[in-house]
Amino acid sequence: MITNCLPSFYENEHDTTDNGKETILDYNLNWILRCGADHYAKADEKINTYGRNFILALLYGKNVKDGYELDNKKYQSYRIISVDTWRQWEQIDLIAEVVIQTPETTEKYVISIENKMYTSIGNGQLEKYKCIVDEYYKDNDYKPIHVFIKAEEVNQEEIQKCKDNEYKWLTFYDIINCVKITQKTGNYLFDEFWFRYW
Repeated sequence: MITNCLPSFYENEHDTTDNGKETILDYNLNWILRCGADHYAKADEKINTYGRNFILALLYGKNVKDGYELDNKKYQSYRIISVDTWRQWEQIDLIAEVVIQTPETTEKYVISIENKMYTSIGNGQLEKYKCIVDEYYKDNDYKPIHVFIKAEEVNQEEIQKCKDNEYKWLTFYDIINCVKITQKTGNYLFDEFWFRYW
């Protein structure tokens, strides 16, 4: 059959397991976080805005009854000075050190992200990762923010584990809604991941 559309980069109808899809999530989240730093605003305004909103959502968003929310207007004057990321540090999917300039002060955060696709949180996994991050950053200016991101719906057992370990939880659909990913950017990798894959 002839088609005018290439196959999805991320999906293969013959895949029966994860086959590294969580690694792809790591790379995409890592990249969009780094794109959110203010110094990338002129390189690609749309992607920078999405990255910026993603960072603000992780830092200042909150879990609500029907999902995850952030009042974006409250944070529009905030500047994202720097974003440094690491994948798989101490087996944690993603670590991001973020420096924010607010109208009043400079704030430093470390965001630890555990993401899952087709699997669930392991016993003691969030507790272990939280302890590692909190211990490592206890004597510096970075405030830890712990986040669990799941490709599909977060179940009640996972929500309880997140609550027990002071993690925020959200799905990729929560990210799309909260970050307001509504328009394609013209960047093939971004658009393939956020518009075709999800």
